[in-house]
Amino acid sequence: MEHPLAHVVDRIDPDARYRIPDVAVLLDLAVTSTQTLTASGWFPCSTFEPRPAPAHSRRVWTGAALIAAADTDPPPLDHTKYAPSTLWRLGCRCDDCLAWHNHHS
Repeated sequence: MEHPLAHVVDRIDPDARYRIPDVAVLLDLAVTSTQTLTASGWFPCSTFEPRPAPAHSRRVWTGAALIAAADTDPPPLDHTKYAPSTLWRLGCRCDDCLAWHNHHS
């Protein structure tokens, strides 16, 4: 399966900095889904930038790191962690995800 960032690589500025909400917008996913994907290793090469309490840091990627990630094989899709809507947007075309897509399109 192709990495979902491969479909939006032309919209990624290699010199920009991206946070989870920015990646969510790029992929048309919910922020919570993007957070789960991040924790599962879908978007490697992030760094942490400091921010005020109570959250002391947040993940940030360079556009170049996201472009590089787009050229990698993503981890396997986990149907126990993600909704069919998220999995469909990531490229899953199994029967359950296809049924969700057909019902909602």
